[in-house]
Amino acid sequence: MKLNAATGIPKRKLLPIKLCHSCSIAKSQHRPIKSPSRKMIQQSGDLIVADLMGPFPPSINNKKYALIIQDVFSRVTVAIALSNKSEAKIWLIQWMLQFMNVSEYKIKTIRTDNGTEFKNNIFSDFLKEKDINHEFSMPYEHHQNGQIERTNRTISEMERTSLITANLPGNL
Repeated sequence: MKLNAATGIPKRKLLPIKLCHSCSIAKSQHRPIKSPSRKMIQQSGDLIVADLMGPFPPSINNKKYALIIQDVFSRVTVAIALSNKSEAKIWLIQWMLQFMNVSEYKIKTIRTDNGTEFKNNIFSDFLKEKDINHEFSMPYEHHQNGQIERTNRTISEMERTSLITANLPGNL
């Protein structure tokens, strides 16, 4: 007993826990794979993550996609409705310019997947001009951009819940 904190409790020897082979396999997990960047995030702009959701059934305004952008440090998140994927690069550039103009922070790194909406000359030239590092998550390794993927899931769940609660059709 540590410092005689409890009295009257008999001391017993603990036996080692034995796990069967099936239990061990069933409870096993993938080892975490380190994302491309493990730099310390110390302020807004150190790492911005972005992803495109969709296609969804067209909305009243014919929007089928959502561009989700998040500052990892502050977790400030923006969702922009888009009619098509090709609009993503323009809206992302506009958001980044606004972020740098309104805040005192410079964007150092942006992390996206390998989608063509993020991997193109217009976006690459903008990033070079602004001296912003572009990291790509590996194909089919969604956990490497896990923060934005989880944000996407949260947004989807909130959207569905709101529509169901309001008895509205899914295309709104």
